[in-house]
Amino acid sequence: MAERIPYVNRELDSILATLRDRLIRELPESNSWLETDIGRWTMNNFAAIADMISFVIDRQAAESYIDTVETRPNLVSLLKLIGFTPFNPVPEEVQVIFTVSTLQQQQMTEALVIPKGTVLFASSAGKSFTTTESATISTPGFETNAQGEVIPFEAAVQARQGVFKTVLFTSTGNANQQFGFKSPNIAEGMITVVIDAVPWTQATRNTLVGAGRGAKLFKVLKTESKQTRVQFGDNVDGLIPAKGSQIAIEVFVTDHVNGHVGANTIDRIDFSPPIGPLPFPTTVRNPRPSIGGRDHETIDSARLRFPAAFATQNRAVTLQDYEAQATLVPGVLQAQAVDKLVDDNVPLFNVNMFVIGNDGNVSDTLNEEVQRQVDDKKMHVITVNVTAPGEVLIDILITQLFVFRGFNFKDVAADVLQAIDGFFTPTDDTTSEIAIGKSIAISRLSSVIQNVNGISSFTWAVRTQTPNMRLEIFPTVDSSNTAPVVIENSTPSSLFGSFPTEPITWTLANNDIITLSSWSSLDKDDIENGLENWNKANIKIPELQLGIGFISVRPGEFAKPVFRGYLQVPDGTGAGTKKDNIITV
Repeated sequence: MAERIPYVNRELDSILATLRDRLIRELPESNSWLETDIGRWTMNNFAAIADMISFVIDRQAAESYIDTVETRPNLVSLLKLIGFTPFNPVPEEVQVIFTVSTLQQQQMTEALVIPKGTVLFASSAGKSFTTTESATISTPGFETNAQGEVIPFEAAVQARQGVFKTVLFTSTGNANQQFGFKSPNIAEGMITVVIDAVPWTQATRNTLVGAGRGAKLFKVLKTESKQTRVQFGDNVDGLIPAKGSQIAIEVFVTDHVNGHVGANTIDRIDFSPPIGPLPFPTTVRNPRPSIGGRDHETIDSARLRFPAAFATQNRAVTLQDYEAQATLVPGVLQAQAVDKLVDDNVPLFNVNMFVIGNDGNVSDTLNEEVQRQVDDKKMHVITVNVTAPGEVLIDILITQLFVFRGFNFKDVAADVLQAIDGFFTPTDDTTSEIAIGKSIAISRLSSVIQNVNGISSFTWAVRTQTPNMRLEIFPTVDSSNTAPVVIENSTPSSLFGSFPTEPITWTLANNDIITLSSWSSLDKDDIENGLENWNKANIKIPELQLGIGFISVRPGEFAKPVFRGYLQVPDGTGAGTKKDNIITV
């Protein structure tokens, strides 16, 4: 009986070795293994063919499972079986500032409104952006700076890279008719449908099953080739658009990650209809580069994301589910869901959702998009209210800045402000210093400033502008009292340092008023001097560990710097004592 080849050998070297061993055993006289030997040539060819066949068989098997699939068409087909679709592209976002020139301000008698949907151009990059909300430049009066110059009237709004395009179709009257688009770069979640001037709605959870025969709904399909299509019903699950109906489908076409632009590159406004020319010359700029763009969802991303979507059946049940659904909306950086009742004994019934966009920006448009997302996924008995979080406004004043010899004072001063901005820039990472409901560690902010290259030492002051804020100071680990010392202030006041002419007054929970000595730095002696004032008021304070102070940020709030600058003139020529001399770099 002939010996069988072990079919566990599936690659070239092992197949070739098996063939050679068998040949030696069955034809021991064939001992010629020269490169020019016809037998070796034949055996090599056979092994190569077997290797290729094995590879194809292995890949066919691997492409049948989500965990091992490597091609996008097969991934989309597999995920479609469980009702999951990968994301379409997400556009880059950027804050833009519209400005009316100083010369034209004097002629303004009413507010200037730049409508939502205004198209902007980054001429050097050849990219277009579209505003997500209207910008209003009001005329309450004419403010001047320290030099007596009129401050330009400005308005800041968010813009997304790309433009809206409307494609017209005519209904055939057939069941389950579909209409597609040539461009593969249709932005995620930005499709609207109007049929004979009547808006139609995307189906709940993007399925027409059980919708009812008269429901004016559509669903969005994403093909294996990255194309996007819109499908209508069959008069059983969803209404069929009447034959001859005019179907207008508006989509947002974006270059996603390829639409990135640097700071100060957006420089032109499109005044073509329906916008039309503005009554006053207006300029536009983007102080920061665009962020947040994503290409079509990758295989690895979809593979990691689909288990959670399948486990919840595309519904939001827990607070974590609501947060996850909110972060799926393009442009959402962070989200926090809070049970309004805050009672573990009462089932989840009323949810407050707080969201911030890229770079920490908030907008009504973003809130509306998140509201639609969670309303589509929530349980029917749950009430969800999406809003922007409250802002804990913080002022940071560097009262003294000393740099090492050989460093340029102004450069170091600018680096300090950049470091502070970086600290207060939120990210979607769990280690972000700025997050909704996350308190600010004074020691971390101090460390960020101290680590700026060239700094010898500095003194500073930090205060909140928000009434009823709290400062939490935690005792050392070995203290018998492990609860934080909580001090509440009813008026804006300094947490550390002393702002010019402003006392540091705190109101405790029992309404006792205490005035602390000015803390001009994070020096331990200054901290202890402050504690002496507390002790004189018969308040027991445990030993504190230096630097563990927090600006308290409650759920539904996030910290935002309003002012950060210097009391000392950044060119090193002297120090000012009046607030007018506080300048920023």
